[in-house]
Amino acid sequence: MKIDLHVHTKWSEDSINLPWLIMKMIKKRKLDGLAVTDHNSIRGWKSMQEAARRYGLQLILGEEIKVYHNGKLSGEVLGLFLNEEIRKGEPEEVIDHIRQQDGAAVIAHPFDRIKGFRNLDSFAGKIDAVEAFNARVFSMATNNMAFDFAEKTRLGCTGGSDAHIPIEVGLAYTVADCSDLEGFRKALKRRETRFFGRMVFPLTHFCGITILSLKKAGYF
Repeated sequence: MKIDLHVHTKWSEDSINLPWLIMKMIKKRKLDGLAVTDHNSIRGWKSMQEAARRYGLQLILGEEIKVYHNGKLSGEVLGLFLNEEIRKGEPEEVIDHIRQQDGAAVIAHPFDRIKGFRNLDSFAGKIDAVEAFNARVFSMATNNMAFDFAEKTRLGCTGGSDAHIPIEVGLAYTVADCSDLEGFRKALKRRETRFFGRMVFPLTHFCGITILSLKKAGYF
């Protein structure tokens, strides 16, 4: 199965992706499905479930959760295969809440210079994987560092588009040798996944920033 494990919808304040358009892009990229991972929100789950059924695609319910240490932002964690919302908090608390739901804990863009994860080494034994390919980071070197870290610590690897606008959906994805979502979840837990993808073009970044600025100004 091929699944984009990092997609935002219009319920993330910095995204304009509509559920039906996300599904059309997933179909266009010839993927099997996606994970909905809005920032600190599960408001998009219901609409995304309806759209996934309509388009015959697989959907993983998830969330991208900000984590804080001593009151300062210290990174973001992707909680996948969730059944209820997880509120932002200390990294240990967030990861524990993901595990309590039998979900998968993945560190998003761990070495991004702005949104990277602090003290990553101390959490290597508590997480399932790191996002080894994020299509929206500004440098491929950032992804290479994440992959090297996963190899060194024997963690799983995932790929995701981190899509905030439609054209980005499906640019990166995670592959597992399975036929259903439960098999995909087990493969992720066993660290048997692979990733593929390509980076967002610089011009797309510029267009995305412009569109999101218009959203914040109230045009979307």
